[in-house]
Amino acid sequence: MQISKIKTKEEVEKKQKKKQFYLVVALVFILVTSILGYAFNVSEKNTTGQNEKEIYGNFIFERYGNYWKVSIKDDKGNINQNLNFYFRYSPKDLYEIYNFSEFIKVISDLKTIDSYYQKPLYIYSENDNAKSEVLTNLFYSSKIVERVQEACLDYSSINLSKEDNCTQENKDYPMKTCEDNFIIIEENKDNSSESSLNQIENCLFIKGNSEDLTKATDEALFKVLGIK
Repeated sequence: MQISKIKTKEEVEKKQKKKQFYLVVALVFILVTSILGYAFNVSEKNTTGQNEKEIYGNFIFERYGNYWKVSIKDDKGNINQNLNFYFRYSPKDLYEIYNFSEFIKVISDLKTIDSYYQKPLYIYSENDNAKSEVLTNLFYSSKIVERVQEACLDYSSINLSKEDNCTQENKDYPMKTCEDNFIIIEENKDNSSESSLNQIENCLFIKGNSEDLTKATDEALFKVLGIK
């Protein structure tokens, strides 16, 4: 029968201290990895959440929830707090993620923000999200236009044979021509995948598939506001 060695008090205390040392090291390791994990999660949140930023030319797009905010600077390079704009898509979204440049055709140069300033804006839209982009950026958040009113376009005023876009639902809308500032957002009727922007007099035509109309509208607003 093997007799176990009797340990002295010093040996027992030394072994206990050794166990305590390893326990402390393990606890410190867990604490450090927890802190690093939290820091990583915060950093990841900042790059994909509210503080995510993208630079496009001289403009900084900052993510706020489902929207990208961009502020326009004045002639002295200071941010004009009265000119904040909010878009569902950033330029990077349109061209690096959705490769939208292959699907949109700009038929003519668009009028810029000066043409809209403190004038009434009429709008006809077949897409609520696209209409919301126009209302938010040209009226609600910036007050660029004097007011916004839904209307129908008299196509004969620009020598087009197409019937006006008034239906039973909007038959009470006023009939306007391209002498007024008018944005017309229409869905493609021919199943075409191409979107287009076209300026005829004071009418801005935005066309595309229903899923692309908001992208096309953001592209149009980028050009109107001088961002692109």
